[in-house]
Amino acid sequence: MPEITADRILTKIRELPPLPVVVQKLLDVVGDDHSSARDINAVLSADQALTGKVLKLVNSSFYGFSGNISTLTRAVVILGYSAIRNLAIGISAYETLKKVKSPVNWEDFWLHAITCAAGSQALANRLKYPEPEEAFIAGLMHDVGYFLLNALAPDEFTGAVGKQVFGRPEQETEVIGASHVEIGSRLLEFWKLPAQLCRVARFHHSPKHADYANDPLVAIVALADTLAGVTGSAYVENPDKENLLVYTEKLGLNMSAYGVLLPEIMQRVKDAREFLNIADETVKSALRLEGAEMPNIVIVSADENRRQWVEALLGNYGYHAVGISALSPTSEQSEQVDLAILDTAGLKPEPMAKLAACLAGLGIPLALLADEHYSAPVSLVDCACLPLIFAKEEVDKLFRRPG
Repeated sequence: MPEITADRILTKIRELPPLPVVVQKLLDVVGDDHSSARDINAVLSADQALTGKVLKLVNSSFYGFSGNISTLTRAVVILGYSAIRNLAIGISAYETLKKVKSPVNWEDFWLHAITCAAGSQALANRLKYPEPEEAFIAGLMHDVGYFLLNALAPDEFTGAVGKQVFGRPEQETEVIGASHVEIGSRLLEFWKLPAQLCRVARFHHSPKHADYANDPLVAIVALADTLAGVTGSAYVENPDKENLLVYTEKLGLNMSAYGVLLPEIMQRVKDAREFLNIADETVKSALRLEGAEMPNIVIVSADENRRQWVEALLGNYGYHAVGISALSPTSEQSEQVDLAILDTAGLKPEPMAKLAACLAGLGIPLALLADEHYSAPVSLVDCACLPLIFAKEEVDKLFRRPG
C-alpha cells in the first residue's frame, strides 16, 4: 500500500482551490494597526456574495441582531475587525472545501465541525478568551485535515483505516503514512491563515500542547472536540474519557461546570446552524436537533464531580436526573424512578451488592457506571454497564433490555 508522503501531501494541497483573494486582503487589512472599518468595508465590498453572507450571518440568530445591521461598516464597529475577518474566513473555507472530492459524508463532517465550533465559543466565553469568534472558527476548521486525508487517498483510507482509527493521528500515520492533524495544519498554512488556527489543526489531539496558560486556543478546541461526541455530533463515536479529564483540568474547570456548559453548547449549536445554512442551504437536514421527554434517572456516586458530570450528560440528552432521595422507600418519587445508575468508582463490592439488592427490592432497574476493565461482583455481572462518557443511544438501549 503506498504511503502518503510529505511530497504527495504538498503536491495535492497545491492543486486545491485557493481561498478567495478577498480573504487574504482582509487578513492584511486586519493585521494593519492603521486600518479602519472603512478599509475592511472596501475590501469585502469587492466580493458581493461574501459580503451578503457576512451581513446575513451578522443579522441571524447566530448573533441576535435581528436585521438591525445594514452595512459592513456598522458590523465592523459593533463586532470588531477580528470577528468580521473570522466570519469571512469560515464561510470562504467552507465553500472552497466543498469543491474538493472526498468520500467523507459532507453533512456529517460539518455537523461535527459546527458542534466543535459552538463548544469552542461557549468555552471561550466562559473562560473570558478575548476573541470568542476566533475560537468558533478554530473549532470549525480543526478537522479540515480529515476531510483532505480522505481526498488524498480514498481507497487506502476507507480500505485500511476504517472507523477503528478514525481521528487517531498516530494510527492514521502508522497505516497510511500521514495524519489528519499534519495535513490540516499544512493546508491552513498554504491558505496563509493565522498561525493560531494552524496550531489548533496541528495540536488539538495533543494534551501536552493543550495548556491554557501557554496555548489557550488549542486547549479550548481540544476540549470542545472531545465534548462534541456528547453534544449532538454524529461524527465522533467514542469520546475519550482521559482526554475529557485532562482537558477539563488544563482549562481550570471541574466536572460540575458541565451542568451549565452542556446546555449552553447545545443552544450555541442550534444558533450556529445559521452559519452553515447561510453558507450552504443543503446542510439543513443534518442539523435538526429535536428534544423529547425522557425517563427519570438517579445517579448514585461517592464522587461528586463524576455525579455532576453524569447528571449534566443525561440532562443534555433530554433525560431527567432526580436526586438520590427519590430512592427512599417512603419517597413519593420512588415509583417515578425509571433507572438507577450506580457509580462503581470508590465503592467496594459488598456494599455495592447490598445497595443493588435494595434497588431491586424497590423494583428499580440498575446500570453500572464502570470503567472498561471493571470486574463486577457475581451478583451484578448481568447488569448493563455505561462508560463515564456515554452516548444517548447507550442509555436508550437500557430501556429496551429484555425483562
